[in-house]
Amino acid sequence: MELDRRLRAQGVLAAAVDPGEITTGLGRHLDEQTTSVLAERLGGRPMVYKSVEAGAATWVWAGVVADAGAVGERYCENCTVAEITTDPASTTGVFSYALDGDHAQALWTVSERLVGERFR
Repeated sequence: MELDRRLRAQGVLAAAVDPGEITTGLGRHLDEQTTSVLAERLGGRPMVYKSVEAGAATWVWAGVVADAGAVGERYCENCTVAEITTDPASTTGVFSYALDGDHAQALWTVSERLVGERFR
């Protein structure tokens, strides 16, 4: 959100894109304990993995297909702008605090401090 706010006047739009759980080689680094914690956070539901192509689809949709004004400064998933949710058990959607401009600006400031760089 903050990147979008900072660059929009220059014609650059930014959005957050969640590709979902994708079948890649990254999972090979997860041990049994980590896998168990992930399953617990999903409420015992098994993770449903997408193919690499399906995971990339939202990136392509947000960058090429969707109306730029509709995705800029938004959170996108499953080839759509995510709905706001209040359900902590939901596996889709975005919480309203994640779309709060003050939170985005504070995160930007902390990130700059942590990495020791200033970004404009």
